[in-house]
Amino acid sequence: MMYSVTQWAVSRSQEHKQDYLESKLDSDICLLSRCRENHLDMVKQKFEHVFYGPQNNEYNLVCATKFKPDSIDFLDAELPSYEYSQCEEGSGAITMTIGDLQTINFATVHGHETLAVQDVKYFLNNIAVKDKCLVAGDLHWEPSLPKSFHTIFDRYEFDASHTDHLITFSKNKIAKDDHPNGWVQGYRHDRIITKGLKVNDLRSCNKPISEGQAHWIVQYSIDSI
Repeated sequence: MMYSVTQWAVSRSQEHKQDYLESKLDSDICLLSRCRENHLDMVKQKFEHVFYGPQNNEYNLVCATKFKPDSIDFLDAELPSYEYSQCEEGSGAITMTIGDLQTINFATVHGHETLAVQDVKYFLNNIAVKDKCLVAGDLHWEPSLPKSFHTIFDRYEFDASHTDHLITFSKNKIAKDDHPNGWVQGYRHDRIITKGLKVNDLRSCNKPISEGQAHWIVQYSIDSI
């Protein structure tokens, strides 16, 4: 069965308040990290089955679906990055199964490559049990992921290339001589990692922001290979 997915590491920018997300909640599955109460309330209005747990004292990890899951599990203290993550934005994961599909929605650290790689290894080795598995989250390295991540993807036969050429994050840069009004740089932080699945209709939902930085909503569909 094919499922449509909305994925977002939620932004706090003014331009990304509720209306940015509201129009993207027509999907079958919604996977959010860094989600605050205002966006969580909107998800609760749109989906029949909504599961969430604290990423830290401010943010939630969210997994919502139109279909009743067969199982839901929350992970935090088990993760290799958990203690270190308390100095950042927290880490954790929600894993869901619907029939022969498994999803893992995660948050990990961005300031410690070794711990982030260990988290990914934990997801793929210990948590991923279905032949058809979607792992979604923010791996905050540029211009490309370090080789240590790809070693883990290859070892467990997961494809992490889907967003290699898709901008999912933007940062406003200060004015320079060749850019007197400032400029915006795009990045590819958000990852779709799959096994036994095709990813179709992939797009990121660009909404420019006036200052700071922000992740963009990513939408796509998944289907069995």
